[in-house]
Amino acid sequence: MGGVARLPPALLSQIAATVLLAGACVAFVAMAERPAAPRALVAGALLGALALTRPFFLPLPLLLAALALGSWRRSARSLAPALLLAIAAFGAVLAPQVAYSLTSFGRPLVGSLGTQLWLGYFQGLAPADLDDFQRAEADAGRAAIARLENAADRRTQAYAFVALDDELRARALALMAHDPLGYLARGAVRSVVLWAGEVPARDAGATLPDAVRSAWLALELSFLGVGLVGSVRLARRGDLRALVPLALVLFVWALSFPLWAEGRFSLPAKPLLAIGVVAALSAPRPGGPSEARPGGRAARGGASRP
Repeated sequence: MGGVARLPPALLSQIAATVLLAGACVAFVAMAERPAAPRALVAGALLGALALTRPFFLPLPLLLAALALGSWRRSARSLAPALLLAIAAFGAVLAPQVAYSLTSFGRPLVGSLGTQLWLGYFQGLAPADLDDFQRAEADAGRAAIARLENAADRRTQAYAFVALDDELRARALALMAHDPLGYLARGAVRSVVLWAGEVPARDAGATLPDAVRSAWLALELSFLGVGLVGSVRLARRGDLRALVPLALVLFVWALSFPLWAEGRFSLPAKPLLAIGVVAALSAPRPGGPSEARPGGRAARGGASRP
């Protein structure tokens, strides 16, 4: 088996999240179009599985419910039973994990939000540019991480990780309060890494020529820009199917903005962004046949002369 390439677990979770997000969106739209108990159960279960795979997506059911209630022509009363059933299925899938977290750690959810905030604060900030407060916080954070790595056993590590995440969250919030404008400005760096930081090379692009890396960066950013344009065009239709691609891309972007960014974190949103790219590239040209004005020759059924 030595010659078989293996995907790292972190990437596998992103691939699973990509499949689950696509399936959850399809199931939810189907449920909203034709409310029924089986569709609601499937949509809720897929959303729950997605949240277990990536807790980042825990708020997603609220967004989808708001889109369905705000965009679909059905009344809220006709959608409410299916939405409630979907939320119940979502909660049922999460319930074992919540119960475990409550009994083990005294809180419904544990994660790495604090760690991601702390790392995200320093992303794009060169060590030479740190002031005294930032340098002290960076050193203290690294020392806390070292204590976790020196934990004796897995059980101790689990509790130490929860404590570490709480500590790094507090340090991250203090750092943000110390330099909020700099932190927000570095959001541009985090965004570029999020959407264009994944290089398709086994060595993460470390040995690629600078010209190739620059070309790939330009291609990825172009994909993002064209996808956003197409998603906006789709969203103008106003129905749920058309709103989902733009809403999900913005959801991933907004929730990722304050956190440490890696290109793989945007992978679940890439298929939705691709829908926007297709919509942008297939948009009718001004003056084309599909934009014939009402009352014109084509609309009246008359043949156009060469």
